Amino acid sequence: MIEVIVDRWSKAGKTDFPWSVWRDGKRIYQGNAQANASEAERVARSYCKLELKCEPDRVTHL
Repeated sequence: MIEVIVDRWSKAGKTDFPWSVWRDGKRIYQGNAQANASEAERVARSYCKLELKCEPDRVTHL
């Protein structure tokens, strides 16, 4: 199973949205933080399509 996780990090009044791709419970890629959650999801989905040749099975926003 391929899962995209979009996290939310806030520090000193700034919020970033890093994302990662997991396969069967193991992280296989950590992407750069994006300015908002929807952009992080879009970039993560693009990574899956280009690199893994598939859509993620699940997208989780933390």
